[in-house]
Amino acid sequence: MSPVSAPWCAWMLLGLLICGVLSEWLQPGVVSSSFSSLLSRAERTYKAAPNNFFGQLLITLFRVGCLSLALYLAVWQGGAFDMRTFFVIAAVVLCVLLIKMLCYLFLKYVLAISAQFTIATEHYSNLFTLAMVFLYPVLLFLFYVGSSTICLYVLCVLAALFLIVWLIKSARLFIISPMGILYFLLYIATLEVLPMGGMYYLSAKTVLYL
Repeated sequence: MSPVSAPWCAWMLLGLLICGVLSEWLQPGVVSSSFSSLLSRAERTYKAAPNNFFGQLLITLFRVGCLSLALYLAVWQGGAFDMRTFFVIAAVVLCVLLIKMLCYLFLKYVLAISAQFTIATEHYSNLFTLAMVFLYPVLLFLFYVGSSTICLYVLCVLAALFLIVWLIKSARLFIISPMGILYFLLYIATLEVLPMGGMYYLSAKTVLYL
């Protein structure tokens, strides 16, 4: 069964769209503040959207769902496009993101650069939201194409653009001293490159064994 012929895919995409729209409705400005963060030259904090638990939950579901679907398409090797496999991949993505968040909090309080980490975390969240907003319409196209190779290329391009913007913004925050350069390199290696590679590897293993 291909992605386009799997009924649950259409319902999942519709559900993700509803999550994104409701999140923006409950937290007006959650997307516009992300654009402000992307286009700004100065690295600073931004006026956050109204804090709403259900809004935060919905935007998290939207981001995790879009990323999980993209990963599933990228590692799919033909055959059945199974909903159970998707939920396992989504669980993997969620666990990786939770571990990453705990590492953020740990480094924020251990290292003497808590202010930079606070801004960096906010920028990361904003960029992640924007990346998934751009990824959603691409997913609609990729589901009809049904090619894991094309999806992998598209995912790599989006990930590369995301990392480039993130590297530029992070460099402005951390590279203010020789020690800051070391923090920056460790940060990129352990909290950006490793989680992305881990999510792809675990997703590929999930599709292989399920």
